[in-house]
Formats: sequence, structure tokens, C-alpha cells
Amino acid sequence: YAISGGCPNVQYLDLSWCNLITNDGVVGLSKGCKNLRSILLRMCRQISDAALYALTQCTDLSLISLMDCSDITDAGVIALSKGCKQLRTLCVSGCDKLTDAMLTELGNYSKYLK
Repeated sequence: YAISGGCPNVQYLDLSWCNLITNDGVVGLSKGCKNLRSILLRMCRQISDAALYALTQCTDLSLISLMDCSDITDAGVIALSKGCKQLRTLCVSGCDKLTDAMLTELGNYSKYLK
């Protein structure tokens, strides 16, 4: 929470391989860092859809890496695609709970996705 309260202008944040990062931390971050454009959460195994719902408050997000976040589901990624209209890059490699349904929704809502 210290980052979100003390650094509201953070635009890029790499929390990859930070095993103790939880949904609560991402929720706090999303409330205080509205200018966030890029967040890397690779291998943050405690992250689930609750964190993704919170990140929809960061409407300027254009890059999100969720590689090997094994608790991410279609619902969380679909919420991101609906809330983060500037999304250009999304890494969901190793997110085993995702299905083809998520791909359809990404196509419908993420017009800038590469």
C-alpha cells in the first residue's frame, strides 16, 4: 500500500516473482495509482480475478503480464478487457484456467490488443 499512497504518478510497475503480493496489495495499488500504464505480475501466484477487477480502475493500462498466475480465470480477463480500453499487450502464458471464451471477449472489447 505504501507505493499507492506515496507514488500516485507511478506509470510502470514490475512486481514479477514477488511471491507475497496478494489481491489486497493490487486492490490498494489500483486505488492509489490511477496513472498506471503497465504492470507486470508474472509468477505472482496469489493473484486471482479479484486483482484484475481492481485493475479495471486503471483505465490507462496498456500492458499487463499475468504469466503463470494460475488462479486467473476467463471472468477476470474479460473484466480487464472491458475496463481497460487502452489495453495493447496482454500476456496470459501459463494461465491454465483460461478458455476459448476469453479469446472471443478479448476480440469484442480490446480493439487495440496486438
